[in-house]
Amino acid sequence: MKIIISIVAIIVLGYIMQLVTPWWGIALAVMIVTYLLNKNYWTSFLVGFLAVLLLWGGFAFIKDVSNGSILSSQVGDLLQGLPSIALVLLTGVIGGLVGGLSGMLGQSARELI
Repeated sequence: MKIIISIVAIIVLGYIMQLVTPWWGIALAVMIVTYLLNKNYWTSFLVGFLAVLLLWGGFAFIKDVSNGSILSSQVGDLLQGLPSIALVLLTGVIGGLVGGLSGMLGQSARELI
């Protein structure tokens, strides 16, 4: 249950942070939530990874569908014919890695303090 609460908290706080900060604002949101709620490195990584994967992947999917996949198909052509759904997944995975590593950093800060 705590994992689901952490994921939802990261998504909500991350969405708010993305409105007022650059891309790395999501890392701050993940660090704050994992500092406050999680007690394990792997749980912190998993929570951060899943939350940011859902948030950034969801944003990328919504933007891709809303413009008819025009931009993603052109970028996919530049990347040797990569399909647009692969670009959406790649965006989510890269964001997930940022979130996962930020979650581990938040856990490390908890142990230091």
